[in-house]
Order: sequence, then structure tokens, then C-alpha cells
Amino acid sequence: MVSSVVCFAAGHRKVYVDELRKLDAHCRKLLRRMVGPPPGINWNGPWHDILHEWHIRIDQQLECNGFKIWSHGYLTEYWKFANYVALLPEDRWIRRVLAWHPRQKRIGRTFMTWDSPLQHFGRWQHLEDWLVTAQATDLWQHYLNDFCTFILR
Repeated sequence: MVSSVVCFAAGHRKVYVDELRKLDAHCRKLLRRMVGPPPGINWNGPWHDILHEWHIRIDQQLECNGFKIWSHGYLTEYWKFANYVALLPEDRWIRRVLAWHPRQKRIGRTFMTWDSPLQHFGRWQHLEDWLVTAQATDLWQHYLNDFCTFILR
């Protein structure tokens, strides 16, 4: 239930890696409480080693139960929303709003729009425009794990 609340309506937001790392830290903290420490752990060792063993146990539990860490769920919802937007007709309100770019030029770093991560991923994978690629739903779903890895690296 907590995962659903955390990832609710995540698709319409910009993706910030720092926020995803904070989400993962909270998720792992919650999972440590649920899973508990590994049996026979040496509590006198360095804290880094203790957490490493604990996270190995958490990763095993996640894999067994098919649960995904929150950042992966967030990025999956973002990816699905991008596919949904790409399949809408061009005259729809949401397509026009998401494609809007302010006229005023900003001094400093370039302006990050909602689809900036999708554009960067498309350039990295040597794809066409992300809107064109997303219209082929099967191909789009094929790139989901690559996108998550690209963003979280």
C-alpha cells in the first residue's frame, strides 16, 4: 500500500535523480524494518558491512516476491505516462501543455522540461524522437529497464 501511495501520479512530474535516491533510501529503511537483520550477523563489525549484508537479504526478498524498489516503480509510471501521452491525438490539451516551452531564455543552466529525461535517453539509445518511438508500444516497453538503468546510474 505504501508503494502505491508513493508512486501515485508520479508520471506527470519531472524526474530528479536526487529525489529518486531519497525515495530508495526510505524504501530500504522500511524494508529493513519489515525483513529484519540476517541471522547470525556480527553486530560488532563496521556498520557498512552490516548494512551490506542486510541489503543482500533485502534484495533476495525483493526478487522472491517480485517487489520493485520505489524508484523503479516511479520510473515505470513515468514511462507508461509517456506512452499514454504519445498515443494521444496532437490536439489534446495534455499534449499541448506538456510540449509547452517558455519563450523567455534563462541565464544559466538549460531549462529542464517534463520530457527532458526521455529526450536524453533517446539520444543515448540513438532513437528517433521519443514521441515517435513511444507510439510503438511493444518497442517502448522493451526499453523500460534500459531507461531505469540510464536514469539511476
